[in-house]
Amino acid sequence: MEPVTDTIASAAALVGLVYGAMEVVRDIRVVVGGMLRVARGSGDGGQAEAAPAVDLAGACGLGTSTSSTGMENELTCRRTTSDHCHQKLNHGKGRNVQFDDLPEDVICLIFSKLQLKDLVSTSVLSSKWKHMWTICPTLRFDSSTLCGSNMCSAEQFTQKFIDNVNAVLQQHRGKLVEALEIKIDFNSRLANHLSNWVSFAVSSKTKSLAFYLPQNYTSNVFYIFPFELLDVKTLSRLQHIQLGFVSLIKLPFQFSGFPNLKKLDLLLLRTTREDLEDMIANCPNLEWLSLNRCHIDDELKFDRPFTRLIYLQVIHCQITKIEIDAVNLKAFVYKGFKLRVDLSEEKGLETVDIEFFGIALDYLLTAIPSALPSVQNLTIEARILQEVCSLNALFAKTPTF
Repeated sequence: MEPVTDTIASAAALVGLVYGAMEVVRDIRVVVGGMLRVARGSGDGGQAEAAPAVDLAGACGLGTSTSSTGMENELTCRRTTSDHCHQKLNHGKGRNVQFDDLPEDVICLIFSKLQLKDLVSTSVLSSKWKHMWTICPTLRFDSSTLCGSNMCSAEQFTQKFIDNVNAVLQQHRGKLVEALEIKIDFNSRLANHLSNWVSFAVSSKTKSLAFYLPQNYTSNVFYIFPFELLDVKTLSRLQHIQLGFVSLIKLPFQFSGFPNLKKLDLLLLRTTREDLEDMIANCPNLEWLSLNRCHIDDELKFDRPFTRLIYLQVIHCQITKIEIDAVNLKAFVYKGFKLRVDLSEEKGLETVDIEFFGIALDYLLTAIPSALPSVQNLTIEARILQEVCSLNALFAKTPTF
């Protein structure tokens, strides 16, 4: 109920119904309680009214019809201890105000703030709301919640996920979608569908795109992200990209980069030095960059300065060295062995968090101060190769490790 409460409170503030919002929150709680009673077969017994919905939490597929007449009756506002609040909500003496009586733009605002799963559930409450869930501007598909934990084969699980995602996207066809996120264990059956979903993001003018496709570490089959499907307008529109367990090899010849991308999050990316450099270098307005377990066994050098970059994170990457010009960098996070990033010229660094694995104490005491001469707040967690010397070895100046 917290998302609903917060959403309704903010919506009421926009229209000046501060007191009325308290009543609306109470009404929503009554509605949810009524939903549970209807689900248990203890509803009001009214005439069933068709209200198709996509069930995102249980078994994948299209949901079934349920009674809504009794649920609409549950929306009636009740008198509270505050007569003033009651008068605010009532248009006339003795008349009860329903949730539907709120202005349509306020209802749309409330619904737009709900998670997709919760939003779909509202379609069973009223015939007027059965398509309201399609206004949700953010689509997040996580197989662990989308298809539940039903016992089924990997092929059946994947097919259920595909069918349900396609059903939801079909309902959003032709509408603006701010963000599209896909999370599922990758297998080859998904490849064509993933590309279709990228095309959907293009046609829906998506600004945030996330594909997280974990798999067995021993697998050599990665989804090749289809950058060729991104037209010039899409490249310019995207502001946030998150790619995990995908392949970035041989960027299209006509690839011009992401001129307005602000956040780039790369995890276990299979790529080459040239392609990774080309992709990042063509994001001149980056503000947030994360490289997590991106292994190229080579250096990364960027000739173009990143004047807007304020956050940089490098975690367990097999990269021998990173040369980056980010004069306005404020925060830096690093996990790995010896520091591979030279930030000696970044004078405005405010916060640095470092976690080292297996380094010598002298490196910690000498190399770090020279690499980060201007940092204001430095936190280091290190597993140090500690010298353990016997007394004779100490005098003989031959320490053992």
